[in-house]
Amino acid sequence: MRERRRLIAIDLDGTLYGRGGAVSSANVRAIAAARAAGHRVVIATGRSWLESREARRALRDHTAPGDVLVGAGGAIVSALDDGRTIDRDPMDAATAAEVTNCLVRHGHHAQLLQDPDSAACDYLLVGDRLDPTLSWWLDRYGHRTRSTASPPAATELEHTVRVGTVTTARELAVVVAELRQDLGDRLTIHHWNAVGPPDGTARPELVEAFARGTSKWRAIARLCTRWGIDPADTVAIGDGLNDLEMVREAGLGVAVENADRRIHEVADRRVAAHDRDGVAEAISAVLDDRW
Repeated sequence: MRERRRLIAIDLDGTLYGRGGAVSSANVRAIAAARAAGHRVVIATGRSWLESREARRALRDHTAPGDVLVGAGGAIVSALDDGRTIDRDPMDAATAAEVTNCLVRHGHHAQLLQDPDSAACDYLLVGDRLDPTLSWWLDRYGHRTRSTASPPAATELEHTVRVGTVTTARELAVVVAELRQDLGDRLTIHHWNAVGPPDGTARPELVEAFARGTSKWRAIARLCTRWGIDPADTVAIGDGLNDLEMVREAGLGVAVENADRRIHEVADRRVAAHDRDGVAEAISAVLDDRW
């Protein structure tokens, strides 16, 4: 009988990353064991490949050619070793331009994530006001950026996979409502707390707009086709709202203890929190055939 081969998708922030953004040795060992057992382990994150540096470094001794990272909420699938783009869900250029115009019109700085394989930068930054949290983020990972004070023409946005901004929750509420009303049928929109500097400063919020239907699960389903894995043989471990579809649709959906309640509602199993090796607990149950 054929041995069951599974695809195990793991979120980063609030799931694989503990407090402070580190990957525990227990989680590293568990991922190494899953790979050694013949399973495909995929990082599935809202971050880009470049922004997933800490995870890539922690796992670099336990990767193999062909390993990938599902990044930007499913908008880009990258080769784990060198960041080459394997697959992407680009935004319609005209829609990306409309989102950018909306953000700038409301006085926000728009950040347009580009496909790094086909664009000359990682982020196209539009507007006059750059939020301090975004400045910290760009400096932290050494992004290549191009800045412009006014929104570019749609013809310049063909490599855009995500448009977003960072600011206060109160300011974003108006923007999110307008985007949902005017462009909701063309977009997938995520709105939540941003990752900020570890210095105790206030945490702003983040809004991100993608092509309609973009999700981690859609990217994972495509990987299943590429690798010949039955979607029923997928395991998804997560905590946040951009994990909801993959936790709900995977053959086995797992919520860490600290997950949003909506993730718990759709998950099949619950494990310990992100800072208590919940990922290792889940993988152990899979490898022992308890799940």
